[in-house]
Amino acid sequence: MGIGPRVRNYSLLARSYALYDQGINERLRGNFGSSTDKLAESVNLLDQARSNQHNGGASTLEAMIFFELALAAEADGDVILARDSYAHCLRAKPHYVEAYLRIVSLLATQGQLPLAMNWLKEGLKECPHDSRLNDLSTVLSTFMGGYKPTLERDAEAPTKAVGPETLPTETNPETTVETSPEMP
Repeated sequence: MGIGPRVRNYSLLARSYALYDQGINERLRGNFGSSTDKLAESVNLLDQARSNQHNGGASTLEAMIFFELALAAEADGDVILARDSYAHCLRAKPHYVEAYLRIVSLLATQGQLPLAMNWLKEGLKECPHDSRLNDLSTVLSTFMGGYKPTLERDAEAPTKAVGPETLPTETNPETTVETSPEMP
């Protein structure tokens, strides 16, 4: 007689979590290729376990594994894997603000501003009161020349444009570097 489905599921989940842990440790050591391999294998095991579940829904662990996979892929320079992994993470847990921040930043630095704005808009729809997403929206909107993808915000909390004109002009005398008379 074979192993029951429930026991098999627990075994798959335990192996998936062990690989997740190993993948994080590899990423922290700077071994990004090894990290992505372990995390991708962890995702595969988790997918197998999910296919045996009654509801088959995404779990917090799945979102965490995809987030870590995206971080490792991003550090390894694999922008496509990073982008896709952040997207999977957000499908699993649509309120994962860190994933929105990372995917928007990744896409914006790659010059994919319209796609970055779409993800930001989705993040603001899911988490409209998150100050980090609202701040990122202000910065990205200002950078793009006033394009405003944000949802309507509370009237009590207006946002200000961010840019060189908003930087303080006064300098602190203690931090000002003085030149000596010998210097030109």
